Amino acid sequence: MNRPPDRPFYFGFTGCLIGAGLAWFPALWIMHKGVLGAFLIGAAAGILGRCALGRRHGGLAYFSAGLAFALATICHWHLAPFVPDESLGYFIRHMSDLGWKTWVDLIFGSCLAYYILSHRVPDEA
Repeated sequence: MNRPPDRPFYFGFTGCLIGAGLAWFPALWIMHKGVLGAFLIGAAAGILGRCALGRRHGGLAYFSAGLAFALATICHWHLAPFVPDESLGYFIRHMSDLGWKTWVDLIFGSCLAYYILSHRVPDEA
């Protein structure tokens, strides 16, 4: 079986960034309607990173998971900042005050991004 040559790492890196950027607006729109949708950022970052790279990659999986968590956190802050102080720093310092559904949304998106980029698919040798 002929295997295509490996693509450079920056293909996957760029795919992760583009995927997360493209998913930002649908995630904000869904969350504005009252449904938790920040996990879409992780899903899109993982899928586009995997498609652009064409293979699994552990380091890129960690990067994608971190990117998904960071952007989903900013997405939640953008829509629902805390009342005493609306700054991002205050939001990050008081993330322990968030509800469990928000934490599930944040962690599920990060795990999804990691899983898509790090695990083998059935047609992969």
